[in-house]
Amino acid sequence: MYCGLVDRPHLHPDDRRGDSETIRARESTDGDFTPRWLSIHPTDHCNHRCDWCWYERSKDAVARNSLLTALSTLLHAGDVDLVVSGGGEPTLYPGFSDLLAVLETTTGVHRKLYTNGSRLGRTDSISAAFDYVRVSIDAGGPEAYSVEHGCDPSEYYRTLEALARVGSETSVGVSAVVHERNASTIPRLVQDCERFGIRTLVLRPLLVGQSRQSMPEVGEVASDFVDVLVVSDPGVYSQPTLGVAALPLLLAPDGFVYPCCHAVGPEFRIAAISELEEGSWVGSERHLSALRAYVQKPHSCQAFDPQLDYVRLGRYSTPATCATPPPAKQTAKHHRRATNTEEN
Repeated sequence: MYCGLVDRPHLHPDDRRGDSETIRARESTDGDFTPRWLSIHPTDHCNHRCDWCWYERSKDAVARNSLLTALSTLLHAGDVDLVVSGGGEPTLYPGFSDLLAVLETTTGVHRKLYTNGSRLGRTDSISAAFDYVRVSIDAGGPEAYSVEHGCDPSEYYRTLEALARVGSETSVGVSAVVHERNASTIPRLVQDCERFGIRTLVLRPLLVGQSRQSMPEVGEVASDFVDVLVVSDPGVYSQPTLGVAALPLLLAPDGFVYPCCHAVGPEFRIAAISELEEGSWVGSERHLSALRAYVQKPHSCQAFDPQLDYVRLGRYSTPATCATPPPAKQTAKHHRRATNTEEN
């Protein structure tokens, strides 16, 4: 059973629902406005080839000095959920050891690593630098895992074993993007998680074809084994759901700061990472302008709290009414591939 993070013992590391209460209590964004959820995508390079992944592969990576300066700038106020993720595979980032050294001494911040786990057994200090490590497995069993990740089947058990060792010193979990091809393998993944003592499974439905219909059955099986089951679509079935972040921010491999990973484009740029100076922030209005520009358009990102009025941010409003969000990028990409296959 998960015991708690820093000063929020009642929340699981994958649950961001407490962010809204923090923003509500703050009432105003004047003064020390800082993001509540900071995501770092240090590199777009990856050693796995998940065919549903919507990120483009490149050699882009955040400059080491810029990243370290940005961290000192954005984390100085504390009480921030920091997620090191991708993009690509974060442990392949050339400056990853420097990042670990900084995070080991960082206090008042909820530090999370989302990784494919391929380098967990080769990297020291992971457990000291992060409060929570979550590995994307995405299928149950070596062969199914190999199909999903485009890697050697032997990595399946090697990754679970490495995660279990990390779990002896910090909180850990496994995640799976569920779709029609792998839904039937998830019960096997649940059993393997239990075998290795991993008590958190995060299911993220891709919601293509039959996967939506498969999710209630998968959820029923999983709930018998794991303590916390988190999904990104609360309408699929009634299990604990992933909370939304009230004030998200992304440091991207192209060297710019954006509202989130879905709002990456010239029109949403808040600042160049190199512009962030130690002890200062680029200013609330630039961040809020980008947030407003994004949330006023139909969008698919679930990082934004529907109860927050981003146009008048700082004051709570009734749930926003907006157009039905379009399919997420990965869903559209997967659907195009499936359609092309059927036509051929």
